[in-house]
Amino acid sequence: MPCLPKICGTYEEADELEQCVAAYCHTLVKNINVLRGPDGVGEFIVDPRQELRAAIQLNQFEGTWRKEAFFLSWGPGRDRDAQATLVCFGAHRQLQKRFEMLGKNTAYEDCVKAPFTLFVIVLDELFQLLDEQVWNLLNVFTELERVRICNHPPQKQ
Repeated sequence: MPCLPKICGTYEEADELEQCVAAYCHTLVKNINVLRGPDGVGEFIVDPRQELRAAIQLNQFEGTWRKEAFFLSWGPGRDRDAQATLVCFGAHRQLQKRFEMLGKNTAYEDCVKAPFTLFVIVLDELFQLLDEQVWNLLNVFTELERVRICNHPPQKQ
């Protein structure tokens, strides 16, 4: 495989390629949007597709799913120092901000020594996103239950 190092441009010898480690992760999460009602009362689940289609200009874009993928590789760089690379596809804005903050902090050096910590950040942001969706849904159904109970009080037997 002598031509492979020339294609990727990172390794000078083919045997160094074996020292590189790579990992891939992808997520598929339902995109649930909750908005407050027009009169400021109640919260409702809304369909994100129309707004997102207009913004993204893709006719095959569905918008009800959040799709993200991450490719992580690490190993020796050209100068034999440790090097880690994380490529993000479709990462949501909060995750982008988190990586921007990491880049400004000296803790990024720890990520080069233990690159799987980058996946910990990815999963933590995913959990925060899911937690927010759960609480938003809870608000929607709490209001529905309140209205139902007020309109139809439980019958005493």
